[in-house]
Amino acid sequence: MRNSDHPLPGGMASAETAPAGLVRHISKRFGATLALRNVSLAVHRGEALALLGENGAGKSTLIKILSGVYQPDEGEILIDGKPQVFAAPPDAIAAGIVLIPQELQVAGQRSVAENICLSAIPARRMLGFVPSLDRKRMRETSTAILARLGSSIDPDVKVGRLSFAERQMVVVARALTNQAKVLILDEPTASLGDADTERLLDVLVGLKRDGVAIIYITHRLPEVRHIAERCMVLRDGQLAGEFSAQNFDEAAVTLAMSGRTTVLVESRVSARRDESVLAVPLGRRKIAVASGEVVGVAGLIGSGAASSVRKLFGLGDQTIQVDTGAGSLVIDDPGAAIKAGFGFVAGERSLGAFPNLTVRQNIILPYINAYSNPLYFHRKRIDSAVADLLTLLDVRPADPSAKMGALSGGNQQKVLFARCLIGQLRLLLLDEPTAGIDVGAKARIHRLIDDFVRAGGSTIVASTDMPELVSLCDRILAVRAGTVVADLPRGNGFDEPAIRSAMGNT
Repeated sequence: MRNSDHPLPGGMASAETAPAGLVRHISKRFGATLALRNVSLAVHRGEALALLGENGAGKSTLIKILSGVYQPDEGEILIDGKPQVFAAPPDAIAAGIVLIPQELQVAGQRSVAENICLSAIPARRMLGFVPSLDRKRMRETSTAILARLGSSIDPDVKVGRLSFAERQMVVVARALTNQAKVLILDEPTASLGDADTERLLDVLVGLKRDGVAIIYITHRLPEVRHIAERCMVLRDGQLAGEFSAQNFDEAAVTLAMSGRTTVLVESRVSARRDESVLAVPLGRRKIAVASGEVVGVAGLIGSGAASSVRKLFGLGDQTIQVDTGAGSLVIDDPGAAIKAGFGFVAGERSLGAFPNLTVRQNIILPYINAYSNPLYFHRKRIDSAVADLLTLLDVRPADPSAKMGALSGGNQQKVLFARCLIGQLRLLLLDEPTAGIDVGAKARIHRLIDDFVRAGGSTIVASTDMPELVSLCDRILAVRAGTVVADLPRGNGFDEPAIRSAMGNT
């Protein structure tokens, strides 16, 4: 945009020189909250534009306007130089704008081929007039698109059997059936390991060569150098900075995002206390977790690391037994886990968030009995506790009556963490706890985890973010094929290559 090859959003241009996607002077208000103020951006064919900003900066609102979910109060959208009005997402898709949200939208019980062709189902006519599904052409189409992406996924397999990374590739393939001119990806690597991240970025580089324009939202700044020619920073609903690949500087970008030069995520000093120990099943072993201890679970995508933690919250298909100094706890569903004092924050927010309920309801729901009795509902206590948590976690907007689904993904993650803090927990279970949140929010959550264990709680955290585990944990368990293959203490510092080797990531 501020470059001789990319003119500023302004006057008309020919279809050949016009940006693939352009928004001019967009503003959007939700009640008293001004989510976007006079924002303009352009993205050109074969270019990737990184869109950066802290949670609540306006990124989600902007891409929802581009993809037809919201309509702007002011401003306009142009595709290939032609003004567009999107009343709903199908209008945006028809114009060539395809959004891949952080929470993937797939039909788990349908095949890969059916999911890829979902918005352009091939049909044929039997006896010349009876329409029927053309499965042969559907399979050929999906196979060709997957091959273009360098993927060997079986088009006949059910999507529900795929890993997160494979499901994401299916959604990218679906975007190509829609003849995407502008592909928008919202935190696409938040739940991916290093190898899957590299594969996805390579696929996107190939799409750029084919002339697809990409808008890429991420909190992982090193990825910007890999994928983007330019980046734009939003702060408080306004454009706060613009950088080219040639002058991209992480300190300057962080300053533009937050108004602060650096945000430190410090390694914790162990607060372990051995007087209270839980013995929890992880894979085929019972693992002791001490009071005041953070235990990390590290594994590649599909290793069973994340599912092992989910099972401890009663989300598996088997009943588990947790041994305590006072006896045993039987966990056969999430209700039993909550009653036992376990809290869980999932990396896939769809597992824990209720988008049609308010923020207040999402926080208090599992612990409503603690704030009520048969004769009285303690609304003032609830409102006070929720308000304190929204301030503590810097949830934006800090409105307990807002619908959960109206918040950005990062702010939804903060609300789910607030839910755990409002309960009287003994064990905090975390699966990718900082996926899709900015560096400032990440530091804040790390400090809250540290406060929790210093108060005597125990934490088990599964993450594909190795620096996060190294920063947070007293011990790290390496998991491979559902089995704990190494138990590595912090000691004088973790040997990160040894952890990766134990995981099988050599």
